[in-house]
Amino acid sequence: GDSGNAEETVPHLHFEMHDPEHKVINPFFSLSAASGGKGVSSSVPSTGAVEPTFEERKAALRYIFSKTLQEGAEGSEVRQLQLTLKAMKYFTYPVATGYYGEITRDAVMAFQKKKGLTQTGVADQLTRRALNTDLGTWDPNDYVPFYSEAETRALKIAQLQQMILTLQAQLKQMRGY
Repeated sequence: GDSGNAEETVPHLHFEMHDPEHKVINPFFSLSAASGGKGVSSSVPSTGAVEPTFEERKAALRYIFSKTLQEGAEGSEVRQLQLTLKAMKYFTYPVATGYYGEITRDAVMAFQKKKGLTQTGVADQLTRRALNTDLGTWDPNDYVPFYSEAETRALKIAQLQQMILTLQAQLKQMRGY
């Protein structure tokens, strides 16, 4: 969850084990014994930490990116982007800060390069779609526009012309001419 003293973090599970004297103990050995050694490396570091697989990290993330993010942005969506890119091994800073600076930009560019996207360093619609696809959270309603830039401009001009005609009609009606 994200309640109590975890309100400023993304939802997560806090897991710890205690011995009969209520001392915190490393749960690795108990979990390893309970799992029959499945998914556990025989070359476990001395800390007892086990590196989760990408599939395990992905299941924990399950986030839908919906905002364009770029340098200077900050907040929970940036933090989630950093956590996701960290799970994918693109974001190398030790912690997710929630601030979109050079390190986050470079991580986004590395992700974009791997996906064959234009390397802008901005988490734009195509980048978000690739992230959401990798996380299994892509929504088909998050479509990629199919109009060219010139067609998009022409549509906007037509919309503006219609707005001008409507405004002129309203002014005419108000002034009586």
